[in-house]
Amino acid sequence: MREILQTHLAFFILLGVWGFCSLITLFLFWLDKARSIKDKPRVSEKTLLLWSVVGSLGALWGIYKLRHKSKHFYFPLVAIQSCVLNALVLWVCF
Repeated sequence: MREILQTHLAFFILLGVWGFCSLITLFLFWLDKARSIKDKPRVSEKTLLLWSVVGSLGALWGIYKLRHKSKHFYFPLVAIQSCVLNALVLWVCF
C-alpha cells in the first residue's frame, strides 16, 4: 500500500512539474509576442526552444493559440516531439 502511494505521489509531482514548466513556457511565448508588437527587446529563440522541451504543452498552446512562432517549422516540431517524449517518459516510468 505504501509503495503504491509513493508511486502515485511521484507521478503527480512529475505531472505538476511538467504543468508548471508549461505555464512558464506559455508566459515566455506571450511575453515575446507582446514585446515583438511593441518593438522592445525580445526573448531569444534559444530560450524559447529550451523551455519548449520541458514545457511542451505551454509551447504548443503559445504556438497555436497565440499564433507566435508558427511560421518557423522547428518550433512546432520541437514542441510536438517534446510533448510525445514527455508523455512517453511519464507512461514508461509509471
